[in-house]
Amino acid sequence: YVALVIDLYSRAIVGWETSTVKDTAFVEQRLKMALWRRKHTKRPVDKGLLHHSDAGSQYTSIRYTDTLEIEGLVPSIGSVGD
Repeated sequence: YVALVIDLYSRAIVGWETSTVKDTAFVEQRLKMALWRRKHTKRPVDKGLLHHSDAGSQYTSIRYTDTLEIEGLVPSIGSVGD
């Protein structure tokens, strides 16, 4: 599996990860890479930035939505329980 984070404004791939399983840790790693890269290139992500993903279980998991909240990102989709 391959997961990417794309900055839609610049159309640049800012985070990526590959894995043999598609779980929450897999997609969380590529998000953390994207945030780290933006911070270290002097273009940190502002709080309230919209994070869009599909509705896969790894993106709607409690762990992942908690990570988005901690980082100040707003998910474009609700949780599975909504």
